[in-house]
Amino acid sequence: MRERYTYEKAETETAKLKKMVSNDEVSNYNEAEEVVKENQKYTDDYLDYLFDRLDDVGLTEKREEVENSFIEAVYDSKTKTISDACKELEVIIQLRAQSVEFLRAGLSINEKDVDIVDARFNLVHDIDASTNNQELFLGSGNIARVYSLADEPGLCVKKIINEVGYSQENSVASEARFQNDLSGFEVAGVRTPYVKETLSGGGLTVIVMEELDAVNFEIAAKGKAPIPAGFDIDDFFDRLKQYINAMHEEKGIFHKDLAPRNIMICNKTGNPFVIDFGRSEYLADAKNSELSKDKDFAGIEASRALMRKSLE
Repeated sequence: MRERYTYEKAETETAKLKKMVSNDEVSNYNEAEEVVKENQKYTDDYLDYLFDRLDDVGLTEKREEVENSFIEAVYDSKTKTISDACKELEVIIQLRAQSVEFLRAGLSINEKDVDIVDARFNLVHDIDASTNNQELFLGSGNIARVYSLADEPGLCVKKIINEVGYSQENSVASEARFQNDLSGFEVAGVRTPYVKETLSGGGLTVIVMEELDAVNFEIAAKGKAPIPAGFDIDDFFDRLKQYINAMHEEKGIFHKDLAPRNIMICNKTGNPFVIDFGRSEYLADAKNSELSKDKDFAGIEASRALMRKSLE
């Protein structure tokens, strides 16, 4: 392994924040103090400690690769704060420690269980690499950014960037539940992408799901991307209405955010895909099911109007 990386002259995040306050770069001193307090343990020394912990959980062979990746992100390209780096490392170590503790205790753990933990470690590492690579960027909104997964062709990752706004509606687990309940549910050639995995904790809140071969409806309708050759506006919305109606009646699910940005157009068939169930609800939980149903169909008609205007 290469010589230990040291940063004797580097400022800690705490020092940087205090400097920002003294220079009037931060308007609210109390908020800055709260940030300092929350992140005071996330320092260069703590990051070094976490690198050493990789050896303790059986990741000696991967340590140099992981260490170099985080060092580049924090200190060179500055695409990650030291707090985020430490939190992500904590997740990696926690996942790996699970399998190591089982084995050391001599408990019953089969090879498949170890493989699952190893797969989750590799997934976290892949997510970290992918979400720091702009070439893999697919799109974003107010709540999340979406990237292709570098080492998993056919999968993408939705990374939550606005935790406060997102938590007011659903969690990654509950959002994934809606999509899982719709897995294999196809009506008139319309479906929603399947979910493979969710992760939440240690500064990482993501949904790993199928990457669609499709173009975003809103982007296409605004002329920022080509409309697929097989697209027919009347057929498209007839299919979409059939799917949403069946989703209501057969699955008891209301989307509640069926805006143009949450509809995709399949590049091969021109058929719709429905995405982003971050605001969805079940019939059993709905305060006003008729209102929720009407909201979904109103979203469809708003999207139809947007595309019709674009095609005029």
